[in-house]
Amino acid sequence: MNLVECKDLTKRFGATVALDKVNIEIFEKSIHLILGPNGSGKSTLLKIILGLYRPTSGIVKVFGLNPWKYSYEVHKKCSAVIEGLPLLGWISGRDFLKTYCKLKGISWEYMDELASTLRIKDYWNKHIRTYSSGMRKRILLAMGLLSSSELIILDEPFTLIDNTTLNEIIDIIYRLNSDKGATFIIASHMLPSKLKEIANSLTILFNGKVLIHKHLGNISELKDINIPIRVHIKTKNINEDIELISKNIGISKIVINKDRNTIELLTTVEKIPILKNYFKTRISFKIDFEELYRNLL
Repeated sequence: MNLVECKDLTKRFGATVALDKVNIEIFEKSIHLILGPNGSGKSTLLKIILGLYRPTSGIVKVFGLNPWKYSYEVHKKCSAVIEGLPLLGWISGRDFLKTYCKLKGISWEYMDELASTLRIKDYWNKHIRTYSSGMRKRILLAMGLLSSSELIILDEPFTLIDNTTLNEIIDIIYRLNSDKGATFIIASHMLPSKLKEIANSLTILFNGKVLIHKHLGNISELKDINIPIRVHIKTKNINEDIELISKNIGISKIVINKDRNTIELLTTVEKIPILKNYFKTRISFKIDFEELYRNLL
């Protein structure tokens, strides 16, 4: 069953086209990942799905309803964490979450456990106005992940989060999906490796257009789509690392930045585990959406 369906969905802000004839289907009980760089239209799409923005043209249905006309009915079945959502600054994070739990009828014991997982107990008795951006993000994530909603929407949930907490958040997503049947829509410009193992459908947006829309067994199957990955490797011995890459991994297009002691290269998803095995913590990588866009033209 399609929980979300968009047909020729277009959204304009004046002369700016934020979404251009987007066609996607998101199945019930799936973990759907929306990837794209900043400005690709991810947040706009989520806000249309939630009925916060009205489409310029096209059709969008959530639970079979037009979310703009029936936002109350849609919101009763949804919970969402939208990037930049304001919080009340004059109360503590603990009181804020207590009020939220009462409104939603959620057990405080579960909230207490989640607060420990998200590492917010150390500061949740302080006023929210004193929080850093990372602290605010964790409070918002607690709200989203507390919910027993049928549809949970997370906008950039992995920014400002350390790797340990990131992996624990993905574990919670997996449990809510497998145990309670919650459908997740997760918009991100990152692709954490652990998320690849549990996500089972994918949309990639670039400049408001859909580059890829796939339903997969899991996102690890992305290797078949040939997504370009931009890799940076910190190095102490440039020549030795370049020789290792060329001989053992078979990558020849390498850019050297001697000022920063880094090697930059463009590769594909299937080469990442091999590179990580050789370079361990010295490696960082991200999807190169511009290269992907050029490849698909």
